[in-house]
Amino acid sequence: MIELIGVVGSVILSMSGIPLVIKVFKIKDVSNLSQSFLISWAIGAVIMFIYVINIRCTLPMIINFSVTLFNSLSLLLMYYIWRKK
Repeated sequence: MIELIGVVGSVILSMSGIPLVIKVFKIKDVSNLSQSFLISWAIGAVIMFIYVINIRCTLPMIINFSVTLFNSLSLLLMYYIWRKK
């Protein structure tokens, strides 16, 4: 039961970033995004992805953290491409 709660929670957290990635990609405006948030989110996502792979978590958990990693790195990349200098 507790594993199910973890899977559901990680699915919700992973999917929550997708609308933001889509919106930023469509409007190409990153002025409201915080650079420090994006960097810390990406670092956290990389660390959690490494952790999940190393402890041999279930496939749903690996997929969820892969989505989180993709979301964070996508937004960080868009931030550096479209930010106003």
